[in-house]
Parts: sequence; C-alpha cells; structure tokens
Amino acid sequence: MLRDCIFQTNHAGMQGGALCLDDSSSVVVDCLFQGNRSWDGGAVFGNEDSNCRLTNCRFLGNAGFGSGGAVHSACKGLQIINSLFSGNLAFLDGGAVALSGGAGVLTNCSFNRNVAEGALGGGAMAIFSATADLANCIVWDQATPEKALIALQGTSEQEAKLSVSYSDVMGGAGGITKKGRTSVTWGNKNLDRDPSFRNAAGVDGVAGTADDDLHLRAGSACIDAGNNTAVPPDADDLDLDEDRAERIPLDLDGQTRFADDPATPDTGTPDSPGYRLIVDLGPYEFAR
Repeated sequence: MLRDCIFQTNHAGMQGGALCLDDSSSVVVDCLFQGNRSWDGGAVFGNEDSNCRLTNCRFLGNAGFGSGGAVHSACKGLQIINSLFSGNLAFLDGGAVALSGGAGVLTNCSFNRNVAEGALGGGAMAIFSATADLANCIVWDQATPEKALIALQGTSEQEAKLSVSYSDVMGGAGGITKKGRTSVTWGNKNLDRDPSFRNAAGVDGVAGTADDDLHLRAGSACIDAGNNTAVPPDADDLDLDEDRAERIPLDLDGQTRFADDPATPDTGTPDSPGYRLIVDLGPYEFAR
C-alpha cells in the first residue's frame, strides 16, 4: 500500500508517469498526483495482471501523450473511490481515465475540465473493450461543453460497456460517444445539471492546479443525491478504527462521508438503519 504520498512532475517514456502498477493487488490511498507525464497513463498505469484500488486521491494537471491523461488501466479490476480529476490532458483519448481491459468501478468521483484531443475523445473517460460502472459521480466541463465527456469503443470480439447511476453527467446519456459494439445502461437518479462547484479553476483561473475547488455550493442538485448502497466498504480503514466492513466513512477532506444538509431535499437513496443520511455526489460532502 502507498499512503499519504505526493507524486509531482515525474516523467516516464511509456507507461505511468508516477506509478506503473503490476502487483496482483495494488492499493493507493490519500495521494496527490500532479503534473506527471507519460505516453499512456500520465500519472498511473495498471497492468493487465493487476487489481488496483485508488482511494481518496487527487489527480491534477497530468498528461498522457497517448490515452489516459491521469490513469490508464488494463487491470483485471480497477476501483477509484472518493477521488478528484481536474485539468488532466490526453493527446489521444480519455482525458482523465482510459480503460483498455477488465472492469472499472468508479464511486464518488468528480471530473472537471479534463481534455482529450483524439478522434474518440472522452474528456473524462474513454472505455476500450472494457466494462465501467459509475455511481455517485460528477462528470462535468464548463470550459468545453460541446464535447462528449465519456466515449466508448468496442470491437466485434469485445463489447465496451458502461453503467451509470446516481451521477451528474453533462449531456446525459445522449452526450456519450459510441463506436463499434457498445452497451450503455442509464440507471436511476442520473442528472444533467450544473453541479455548482465553488471555484472549479481556482483563484488562478487554471484547471489542474492546487487551488481548484470542486466542493459543492449551497443549492447544488448533487447534495444528498447519492446512493448509499453504492458506497463500498472501508477496505483501507480510512478512519483507522479497524472496522473494514463499514461503508467508507470519510470524504476526500477527511470529514464525515454521510451528512445531511437540512436545506436540501433528499433525492438519493439511504441504506437504513445504519446509513439514513444520504451521501452527496462527488468526493466531498457539502458543508456550510
């Protein structure tokens, strides 16, 4: 396990500017990846023999000269939880994340102002003959609203599959780019509404820097709008209480993950009796 690490301005010629993960089980927790460069996976590359879990991580201003500006996964299994992607760039496809095999599950992640310049595109995510499941996520980009933020490409041998639920996706289901054999399951309680980030590009006006603020403003439709049953167990014991069976208890700030905003109607789904307060979309819980 790698925990509480900073990977900044590293470069690799081929795969994973900061990390190339090839162990049978690779775990990364509470880490910052900023300004890293590589061909595939500007910050992180996961090899096909590995299972990878990235929890409570920030990916800022990384670049892939191929696909996956921040993360490129060929893993058998990939989990990304409570993580933020801002200002990442792929010169081909998948500005933030590219999946080229296996299955990826992303829960409570926020994507904003990530860019893919290739023909397939997918500023937030490109899925190549792989399976992806998004829940409680925010996929947005106010800077380039005309471009699809999620793209799928399948082949005659292998379909590309995407399932989305309880997420705020710019353009909705109709804004997803599809090529070849693809399948999209548009599940419950999805939104296509401005998430009202506090200051997505920060004071400096540049996405992908340390002052990017993707916390939610009061009145955001993403508050109390998630699915508690989608929040995974605390496998990495974020709160250090040795209870790994509980649902992840902390957000990206280290604050309580399940919190209620009395001023916002509950539109999500609780998990009673233990989790009656509804999780927000994205990696942060709203706090006034």
